[in-house]
Amino acid sequence: MTKNVGQRWNYWAIMGQGTFVDFANNVGSPKFVLPFIYIASGAPVILAGLLLPTVQVSRIIGQIFSAPVISGARQRKLYWSIGLVCIGLSLGLVGVSAHLHENTTLIIFFGLAAVLVGVFQGLCRIAYQQLLGDLLNRENRSKVSFVHVAIGAALTIGVAWATIDLLTHENPLHGHVVLLWAGVIGCVASALVVTLIREPATERSQAIPGEKDASAGGTLRKTVGAFKDASKLGWFRRVVVAWVMMLSIEFAMPFYAIHAASLHAEEHNSLSLFVIAASLGVILSAPVWHWISKYSIKMVMVGCCLVALAAAGYAIAVTVDPSIHDRPHYAGVVFAIATATRGLTVARTLYLVQAVPGDQRPYFEAAARSVTGTIAIPLSVGLGVLAHIHSEVGSILVLGFLNALTILAVLRLRNEIDVSAERLQS
Repeated sequence: MTKNVGQRWNYWAIMGQGTFVDFANNVGSPKFVLPFIYIASGAPVILAGLLLPTVQVSRIIGQIFSAPVISGARQRKLYWSIGLVCIGLSLGLVGVSAHLHENTTLIIFFGLAAVLVGVFQGLCRIAYQQLLGDLLNRENRSKVSFVHVAIGAALTIGVAWATIDLLTHENPLHGHVVLLWAGVIGCVASALVVTLIREPATERSQAIPGEKDASAGGTLRKTVGAFKDASKLGWFRRVVVAWVMMLSIEFAMPFYAIHAASLHAEEHNSLSLFVIAASLGVILSAPVWHWISKYSIKMVMVGCCLVALAAAGYAIAVTVDPSIHDRPHYAGVVFAIATATRGLTVARTLYLVQAVPGDQRPYFEAAARSVTGTIAIPLSVGLGVLAHIHSEVGSILVLGFLNALTILAVLRLRNEIDVSAERLQS
């Protein structure tokens, strides 16, 4: 009975922190909001696509160096809480730098903020996955993961709508930046809720066999060792291939943001409208993805790939057809790509949580993300150059083609339940 009571408490605590952090991620999204504000500030298009890869690579670094520390900590929630506060401060740095008008300074400040957001997101991701896997059962993990996404999106809609009705600025950029400051508040609120989680203390020796493993070299050796072991597993090789292909969805949002900013950045409250559209996509799709995940998380990923492909077609149609060349129709594009991106992010997390044992989970994810992060940089640079030289639509065409190939890669994955059963038998 005590265990059930503790699980209920932690369920609602994780639900609460997830709601606030999802709200912060929505209004300060490195995938859409930061690139949009970057372009609206007058910075060069060619580098806008690098903001998200910078966050992702920094996240890998944060995961690699925080994995042994968090795994061996007696109170992992404290690291989680501190990381959330630091993410909020990083969003505040972007808010300040957006008012600068010199390109070099803008690039430096946005780049620094992207690095900091990524590092601390990596730390928070490790803590979240560890506690999610240890404190909640499979059914509650899936439920809380999708439900707090929807609640956070509803909160986002309320705040974004308030910026339209209550905050009017002569300069549209100032109205866009207001969303970032709301994100700072969301991060701090999430950090406070994390401290309410009831986490049983763990002994350091249970998670880290030797003191040398806590060093940077030990961490890297453990991650490399995990990748070597994992690469021998057929199902994990397929996971890495699928994750690489999923970059066409995971890294698509910034190029839709660039496209949207090129069309509507000078229009008042356009960013708020697009944030509302993205949040509506998350809310309406969350129960659908959750229902499908009860049967197969892999099929959730397939569905997300199909929706992303539809988003690419919609964006191209908006561009070539003058009759739908307006904000409401592009909001439909954002709705679709947000639906796909968020569902895919949650599904991948649940797939790994189910398939990999808790003590190996941080290293398996770090190993897989090391490969995808290495490929993400040249991919984003290439798409950024294409957007700068040709047009944003060219980048979206390439992403749409890759979306179609991603479906094939996901279909080759084994069901996470089959992987888990095989692991338990070995």
